[in-house]
Amino acid sequence: MNELNERFKYLREAIGFYIRLLLCQMGAEVLVLTSSGALTMTAGMSDLEMMEAMFELLAQNSYRMIIVTYLLLSVVLWMRRRRTGNTPLVLVDGLDKSVSGAEAFWGAVMGAGGCLWAAILMELLGGKATPFEAFVANGADVLSANTEPRWLQFVAIVLFSSFFEEYIFRGLIFSRFRRIMSPMGALICQAFVFASMHAGGAASTSAMITGTVMGLVVMKTGSLRGAIAAHAGFNLMSFMASPLYDAIFASPDTTKTIFAASAVVFALGAVFFFRSGTKSASGKS
Repeated sequence: MNELNERFKYLREAIGFYIRLLLCQMGAEVLVLTSSGALTMTAGMSDLEMMEAMFELLAQNSYRMIIVTYLLLSVVLWMRRRRTGNTPLVLVDGLDKSVSGAEAFWGAVMGAGGCLWAAILMELLGGKATPFEAFVANGADVLSANTEPRWLQFVAIVLFSSFFEEYIFRGLIFSRFRRIMSPMGALICQAFVFASMHAGGAASTSAMITGTVMGLVVMKTGSLRGAIAAHAGFNLMSFMASPLYDAIFASPDTTKTIFAASAVVFALGAVFFFRSGTKSASGKS
């Protein structure tokens, strides 16, 4: 009975962290809409017009919203840690291990190659779009016209998202799933939860793949730092390549070539990343 209660405790905590993230995201949306004056501009608008106006405002302030979301979450997690006597929120299981410079570099290379590979795959899978995916695609067009400063986009995507998404999904949530189920079950469940945060359809499929790879990195290295490095490489490539997507998809041959090249970069990065980890581990033993 004690073991069962402990399993429910860890499951409840994992769900609780996910709900906190959702609430902070909702809070960030309200703050963005309030600061932009959207909540006072709804008079005389139909429900559809109001939804479209709010969606466009959120898309135009999406990077600010990311930063605000994680700043709110930082406060929430800090308050929770204070209530629990400064007990670490991540169930350690060795996840505090450091990584070498070589591991960080090859992890970033692996993430960069995986970014282009996943982005192209998402576009190919998105060829058969459901009505919802078409709505999301229209939102992506609005997002692509985002006028927020590039430095703000860099901070939001490469710094904030890389760190906090790994800390939340591969740290807080994954470490608890590992206490209540098999390693493979925990890997799949955390990737599924990570994918659920995305738009659905092809985007969720891509996120499921990414979440699985990042989870494998954590399982193999025993460190969140390696996953953060890989995620930073992934997001940095996304930041750099987004203005070039029209060129990437200019022709089927170009797309196939870049798809294959990114897969090779991803594979090489993964091989050297895990080799570097093996050498580091053997050198310390």
